[in-house]
Amino acid sequence: MLDAKTKRKIESGFKEKTRIQKKRMFKEISRCFKICDACPKNGQAISDAAPEEPNSYQSVCGNCPIYKRLRSAGAELWEKDTNIEFLLSKGENLTADEVLYLLEQGATKKSIQHALGFSNPKQLNGFLDKIYQSKGWKTDKVM
Repeated sequence: MLDAKTKRKIESGFKEKTRIQKKRMFKEISRCFKICDACPKNGQAISDAAPEEPNSYQSVCGNCPIYKRLRSAGAELWEKDTNIEFLLSKGENLTADEVLYLLEQGATKKSIQHALGFSNPKQLNGFLDKIYQSKGWKTDKVM
């Protein structure tokens, strides 16, 4: 849908910001590991133990707030697509090309709808129709 030049322009707009966000998270994880290194329970857990086993990280460290923060940060880094999240956070300031980029990258129409402040899917579809028409695309082939 979008040409390579437009994609590069959009990506260059958020790469540095997402890099800074990830760097902040890695620093936080590093601080957590320093605390874990000094923990009296350090060395009691086995990494390949099943969560329900008494020597698993979940059993040994499960109640620790540092362990919970590490799990949360890890899940955020692993499961989130920070590029999509960053663009969606722009909300109503999203450009037409950024909306198309989000669709190409796998963002859901519902998440885009909410970001743009539309209350129903018909509003988003009308918005997309206008974008497609402005680009000279046939809407029945794009959607």
